[in-house]
Amino acid sequence: MAVKNEAPRCQHIKTNGAQCRGPAWGERSFCYFHAQWHERAHNCAQAAKPETTLPLLEDANSIQVLLMQTIDDIANNRIDRKQAALILYALQTASQNLRRTDFEPVSLR
Repeated sequence: MAVKNEAPRCQHIKTNGAQCRGPAWGERSFCYFHAQWHERAHNCAQAAKPETTLPLLEDANSIQVLLMQTIDDIANNRIDRKQAALILYALQTASQNLRRTDFEPVSLR
């Protein structure tokens, strides 16, 4: 078994440019959380009508990025007001939940 510091690490790069560094899940390049997210994003891209890919809301930086994208979409009439209102409300909820969430990996025992 690999020593704690030698275990494979998650290769996901967060919005702020930092690597996740959580323990990789099985033979994958990502931790469980990011493996699920990347798999969903890949499946959406393969669909006949791909969904809009949103950043993973894992920190304040990613919430800020999506806020800027939404404002740009509103300003350039790429999104209707009702959908924009729902996204902005979701971002407000996500920003309020930041202090209660912790996506950092649990240390290996």
